Amino acid sequence: MFSYDNNTNGHGFSNALIQPCSIDGRMVTLPGNDPSLITIKSYLNAVERLNRLPMDPKREWIFHSGMLFQSNLKWWPKGTRATCHEGVDILFYRHRNGSIASVPCDLLVPALSGGTILNICDDFLGKSVIVDLCKTGKSYRHNNVFKTKKTKNLKTVENLCQSTVQRSQRQMSKKGDETKALIYSHILPDPSLAIGQSITKGQILGRIADTSMKKSGISAHLHLSFMSISKRIAPSQLNWQLFTNHNQEAIQFYDPMTIRLKYSSDGDLEVIF
Repeated sequence: MFSYDNNTNGHGFSNALIQPCSIDGRMVTLPGNDPSLITIKSYLNAVERLNRLPMDPKREWIFHSGMLFQSNLKWWPKGTRATCHEGVDILFYRHRNGSIASVPCDLLVPALSGGTILNICDDFLGKSVIVDLCKTGKSYRHNNVFKTKKTKNLKTVENLCQSTVQRSQRQMSKKGDETKALIYSHILPDPSLAIGQSITKGQILGRIADTSMKKSGISAHLHLSFMSISKRIAPSQLNWQLFTNHNQEAIQFYDPMTIRLKYSSDGDLEVIF
């Protein structure tokens, strides 16, 4: 069992207020509660309400450093990941009695935003649902698809992490040959979901996958990734074999904790870092 402290090896934040938070001793400020923006705060509020979690009044979610974007640490049995973490793992919160609690193994997973399902693929704990954030009619799936170019893989975890940091510090390209997407991973999707289907903000996508019978020793949790995808990649190619390949010409990952999303009146998505 991990021990957590907001000033040492854990990361906690309050959804109620904009306040500094600690990640391994580094002070950061997460995006605020502007109702016109879609943020990780607003999403976790929705997760809490949907599942009626018995949270403390500060609405505190807690993250081991290995749960965070670009970390190469494991938060389950000690060690390092084969590649840098492509998103954020959602599992721990502060219970109203002051203890650290885990989300239930049947946690319902709402959609952070509307969009179109590009693919549903296997991952090592359950399945992943990849959702294009563009409005229906502007969706990725309506574009022509070409074969992707092969690029040489980076050789070390350190290089992968450094490359990811550099990419996430840049404004995401607004070129028409890219789309923005979310990955909801380690879940059991609702049987009614289908590739090409439009979804709405708050729609239940499924439940997190029960990992109790897995040999990995990893607790059931929700993994959330945010990325840009080259429209040269066929939707059927969007899977974890591609995601862990770190092909910079195909996909770029960004930190879900700090990105804010806003739709314009014509449906274009603006990404604010």
